[in-house]
Amino acid sequence: MLFDLLDHEGSNVKDIAARVQLDSSAVTGVIDRLYKEELVKREEDPTDRRSLNIFLTPKGRKLAEDLFPTGREFNLYLRSLLEADKVEEFEESLKAIDDKVQ
Repeated sequence: MLFDLLDHEGSNVKDIAARVQLDSSAVTGVIDRLYKEELVKREEDPTDRRSLNIFLTPKGRKLAEDLFPTGREFNLYLRSLLEADKVEEFEESLKAIDDKVQ
């Protein structure tokens, strides 16, 4: 989610959930933990007071930026080991694992 917020600062939980392909309640739980660690902040949406927009804190931005190259490089390395037709299968397997972990 930190990586998603790098590109989509100020998103609400519903939009984050759609992008990371999780349900809103799972995203809310993760956001709550990130908030407790002071990695994100929540601000009331000025156009909809029922909704909160999520922003990275300086600490959260630094962590995401520090981790992003490593994660991206690892992902690219794994993909380079696979034949082109196996990449989609690999991504589906990762999503299935992620779904089970959640």
